[in-house]
Parts: sequence; structure tokens; C-alpha cells
Amino acid sequence: MNKATLEILLVNASGIRRTNLIGKAYYYVIIECGDQQRITKLSSSGKDHKTCWNQKFRFEAPLIDWKRRTHLKLTILDTELFKDGEFVGETIIYLGGIVAEGKDREVVEMKPAPYNVVLHDGTFKGQIKLGIKFMTVTHEEEEEAAREIVAAQLPSSTATATQKAARRSSSSAVWEAISSVWKSSWWKFWSYCSPKSGKEQAKVKLT
Repeated sequence: MNKATLEILLVNASGIRRTNLIGKAYYYVIIECGDQQRITKLSSSGKDHKTCWNQKFRFEAPLIDWKRRTHLKLTILDTELFKDGEFVGETIIYLGGIVAEGKDREVVEMKPAPYNVVLHDGTFKGQIKLGIKFMTVTHEEEEEAAREIVAAQLPSSTATATQKAARRSSSSAVWEAISSVWKSSWWKFWSYCSPKSGKEQAKVKLT
């Protein structure tokens, strides 16, 4: 069964509504696609009045299900002391075009671009910047990729095992040579220092 992945790169928001008069507000975004939901980290606006997240999120589903996943919804909320989750604005991005193109091309990517943030009364206040990437993948392709990874690792593993065996064999040969020399030297030294027999002592005296 084919499956597809929608990848979202949420960059930042600028010019969005402030719901507090005192103190610093911290914003987060709830991203919804079909029955799946993702939530960003908390972030506050900087000196340039931009609230940055720079986060990636993925939504995966069978390719046939993407016919029903018609849009992506991003809801911006803020949190303050004694308050949580106050509505700031939302953005809806329709996915029909990118899904249709992704089925033919396997990978379609839209570079980060600004989208209007809509208030409850339908007016615009600020923008949210994000990139979208849609990818289709089959089980056969996944299995083939997995086999290629395993095949690429096998020669390396085999070579490593061979190298280890060669090192063990070389070490064993060196040790045997050292042991042989040591035994020979010790035997000569022992023979030289050991008491000679009576006949040998007599021969030495006669000479």
C-alpha cells in the first residue's frame, strides 16, 4: 500500500495580534491535518517583532486518505500568567494542488512563504511563514532501500571480521616464535650450567 508524508517547516510569525497589555506573551501553534495534530514549542517575539519556531512536523497517512485531507489548519494561541490558550489568529492552507502534483512527481516542495493570519471577524492581522513538502513512498521502495542499506554494510562487516582474524593469527605466530626462541635459549643455558657426568669430567681432566 502506498503512503504519503506531508512535512511542514514552521519558520515564524510576524505582526500578529497581542492579547496582553502588560508583560511578554509566549505564542504556540496547533497544526491540524485530518485527524492528526501537532503542537509547537512556546516562543516569544523578539526585537524585530517576529515570533520564531523553526520546527519541522510530519503527517503520514496512506496515499488514498489524502483525498479527504483537504487542508492544513494552523491556530496561533498565546499563554500568559493566569491565562492559557487565548486565540490570536488562524491560517488555513488547502492541499488539493500539492497532493495532486505529489502523486505524479513523488516529491513536491514549496519553499517557506508568508500566509495571512485571520481573526475571528474575518480580517487579517499578521502573517505566518512556513514551507510545505509532500512525498509519496511505496512499501516496495522502503524495502528496497532497507536492502541496499544492509548490502552496503555487509562488506564492511565482513572486512572487519577478516581483519580481526588476521590480527589474531599474526599475534599467535609472533608469540609462538618468541616462545620457541625463549625455550631454546633456556635449554642451552641449563645444559651449560648443569653438573657434567663422571665420564665427561674425566675427559676434561685428561685433556
